[in-house]
Amino acid sequence: PSKLSLTEELRGAGEGRTQFGKALEILGINPIKALSPQAKGRIERLWGTLQHRLVVDLRVAGVSTPEEANAFLASYRTRHNDLFAVPPKDEATAFVPAPSKEDLALILCRRAFRKVTGDSTVSWKGRKWSALDSQGRKVLFRKGVEVEVLDLLDGRTVLHRQGAFHELVRVEEGAEKKTPKGANAATSSTGERVRKPWTPRPDHPWKREYERMASRKRIREHSLEQIPWRG
Repeated sequence: PSKLSLTEELRGAGEGRTQFGKALEILGINPIKALSPQAKGRIERLWGTLQHRLVVDLRVAGVSTPEEANAFLASYRTRHNDLFAVPPKDEATAFVPAPSKEDLALILCRRAFRKVTGDSTVSWKGRKWSALDSQGRKVLFRKGVEVEVLDLLDGRTVLHRQGAFHELVRVEEGAEKKTPKGANAATSSTGERVRKPWTPRPDHPWKREYERMASRKRIREHSLEQIPWRG
């Protein structure tokens, strides 16, 4: 099982689960782990049948070849179940209708929680992704909203938020950056607008501080020249 994140612990989540465990939980399947007492008990009972009773029954039936063993097993299971099977307390079937193919695709997938950034994108696999609605328009979210990213087996990537699912598309690097405007923008040889180097105006605070520093340096140098140095 995976280690619980701090967010999951604060939400009151229980034992850490693998991606497979999360899918089983959504499907309503309770897995019995191989090392658990329940599973070990079933295995030991099965070994008791296969390693002891079945061997004796084969000998009693005079089976000596693989072909005879296959013919014997065809009827052995029915006789064994008639002898040891116990009828269930509830005769009603425990099976439920299977999910649709689309729902099953949204269940049998890799899942992870992410926080939406200020430009309504999420980070996934080292890339930025935007969510699209059914009309192909970008879906906007409040910054910091937690969403769930689903990596489907068919290659699609989907965002899940409050029961709604949106297709995720990868944002190309630099596509979300604002284009510079005004005098500071120029056009490169490729037709893209690039920012020119910016020079502070003469009365900018940065320049005034530089002038004060230069003035203090000149005063120190002048004072040192007035000191009568001895050889």
